[in-house]
Amino acid sequence: MNNIHNYNNASFPPDETALARLFLVTVILSDDMKQGLEERGLTRARASALWAISHREAITQRELADVLKVTPRNVTTLIDGLEKTGFVKRRDHPNDRRAILLDLTPAGIEITDRLKRETRAFAQKLFEGMSPAKLQEFIATLDFVVSRLETLIAPLSTPD
Repeated sequence: MNNIHNYNNASFPPDETALARLFLVTVILSDDMKQGLEERGLTRARASALWAISHREAITQRELADVLKVTPRNVTTLIDGLEKTGFVKRRDHPNDRRAILLDLTPAGIEITDRLKRETRAFAQKLFEGMSPAKLQEFIATLDFVVSRLETLIAPLSTPD
């Protein structure tokens, strides 16, 4: 691959080369995810909401807003769309009349189960041939990078 994020020149410092490779991975995965979701009639936001709902026994709209780090109004619009497409249904909370619980419909369960299977299969193909020790080392390296990103970027995005 020959693009802006492909530093193959030895004159670049290793940290810049590593960052460029991370950018490249981000672009490749983002493009693939966008295409795959579009083929299923989903946006990234809708898929994230479905994923979050599918991993919880019960979740309110407010809790989903917190999980997705968006405003309750954004979640309302998101759930409106998912409800119209038949993936999610709302129901009254049994103990809190102000809260609305979210449930996957059979179509929502089907699509999230499919996404989970495809994710599992892709992970297996992507890391096929990598030894378990190398994979654990890779995971540890990614954990380090994520931690550094949270330290370096989070303060920049927090309002004063």
